[in-house]
Amino acid sequence: MSVVRIKIKEGENVNNKRLFRGRIIWAWFILFSALFSLVIAFLSGSLQFKRTIGTDAQLNEFMAYMDKRIPNLMRSYEIPGCSIALVKEREIVWTQAYGYADVESSRMLTVDTPMSVQSITKSVTAWGIMRLVEKGVIDLDASASQYLKSWKFPQSDHTVENITIRQLLSHNYHGLKNLNFEIEEVL
Repeated sequence: MSVVRIKIKEGENVNNKRLFRGRIIWAWFILFSALFSLVIAFLSGSLQFKRTIGTDAQLNEFMAYMDKRIPNLMRSYEIPGCSIALVKEREIVWTQAYGYADVESSRMLTVDTPMSVQSITKSVTAWGIMRLVEKGVIDLDASASQYLKSWKFPQSDHTVENITIRQLLSHNYHGLKNLNFEIEEVL
């Protein structure tokens, strides 16, 4: 049996030990930093463990989920207040208001507080129109005037009869911006 001996220069073994020890220190430093960052993120609310809820959940389970989830989202996105309604089979089955109607006066939001829905109506309207397109009820390239029963475009120098549903949805009718009408006319 022969023994293989490796000749190591004096001092080389010491340098290898220092290198190895240095790498271990860096590994512990990185691990500790990562764990510390996760703890800080969790405690600050920016890291949340998101539990999903199924579409078959009972109403009381859904309400409990929303009561935890919505305030966290509001904090994360700096939303002062929101009001939510759940509609099932064309009936409102749950409403809840979170946060403030007026932050400066600390007036809390209620489900009866009037709210402006802002631009969300654009996407909801577009979704509804596209559902009608899928069912063959509306043609995107047809004149919008043929579908308007109780409302007419205001008088204009532009030919409004040629404005299509597609142009309205894409905000792509150049003459429309020159039409002057008040919101009361639409309502």
